Amino acid sequence: MTQDTNVDETKLNQFIGQMLGDLGGASSIAMVRIGDALGLYETLHAEGPMTCTELAKIARVNERYLREWLHNQAAAGWVTYDPVTGAFTLPREHALLVADPDAPSFMLGGFDFVAAGWADEEILAEAFRTGAGIGWHQHDHHLFSGTERFFKPGYRANLIDGWLPALDGVVERLDADPGVVLAYTQSILIDGKGRPFLPFGDVWLSEEGAIHREPEDPKFIRYASSELAHERFRAASFHFRAGAAFFGLIRRTAFKHSTLQQPFYGTDRVVFVELALAGRFALVEERLFLHRWHDEASRIMNNERDRAKWADPNFTPGWYPRVVFFGYLNAINRADISPSERTMAKLYLVRKALRHEELARIVSVESISHLSFLTRRALGFGA
Repeated sequence: MTQDTNVDETKLNQFIGQMLGDLGGASSIAMVRIGDALGLYETLHAEGPMTCTELAKIARVNERYLREWLHNQAAAGWVTYDPVTGAFTLPREHALLVADPDAPSFMLGGFDFVAAGWADEEILAEAFRTGAGIGWHQHDHHLFSGTERFFKPGYRANLIDGWLPALDGVVERLDADPGVVLAYTQSILIDGKGRPFLPFGDVWLSEEGAIHREPEDPKFIRYASSELAHERFRAASFHFRAGAAFFGLIRRTAFKHSTLQQPFYGTDRVVFVELALAGRFALVEERLFLHRWHDEASRIMNNERDRAKWADPNFTPGWYPRVVFFGYLNAINRADISPSERTMAKLYLVRKALRHEELARIVSVESISHLSFLTRRALGFGA
């Protein structure tokens, strides 16, 4: 390879400086996580200025290794060093970010999910080669624990006093009616540049003529608010609009009794059904959220099967509808509803399944006949 003689030396040196800075920062991530794991930041914050020997004794770590850690932290500007006393200090302002997990500004959790990126390197590289998706269950566990640690302080500081009061009418709707498990609001569609879509007949149009073909579903709104559990099941299972109704607030007790997220594509649909069987969904008329819709959106794929394969590379044709079907069935069996409502929900589920090519193979005509008999008996129309 011949050397390029048309190189701008100034730009080259600037980029060298940038790379060395990035490399120094990246190499310090391990030091930060070690200080976090060993409680070194918390000890420095609690005890005040200390020499390496003093800190090693209190933190119960090896002094020789600790000295290198302190030098790294001092060079990076995370701690200060007094050459006269030989003491290292964690400034109060820095402590708010690294030594107090209850402070709204605590940020050490971010270094955990950066570490998860290192652990996921081979999986990510393979996805780049093949274009396949990466399942949530394939990620290193630090992605999840780090995300929780990073965001939890902010949620704790702002959720009750700041964010929930900003949801006009949502909290009040839940407080006013114990039978409501989800108070939700519809969103304002915006395009990639933040401009709103406008309703046009049964579709939504952007200023540039982009079409969004998911109009508001009046059947969902009506059935989701029904007093009858089987009608709410109908809304949540087969009028599901890609999680749109999750733009709202869920009653904690109902959510705790759901199966939460499970390791398969479509688990959000099962949770949605479990919530519907637990109580009513109430629509708050004012639109409180923005929903960005653009041509690069990950959910814009050819069909449900393509989206499933992107979210879970272990997906196989026929497996997705089956696992969701049985998730719905288990939700019906677990729900605290009357026998007649349980039977009606199962009947609706089986009837829908018989129209599905994959599911029709596992749902027999005898099943729907038996359910019809149980329905009539449950409703008092025969022995």
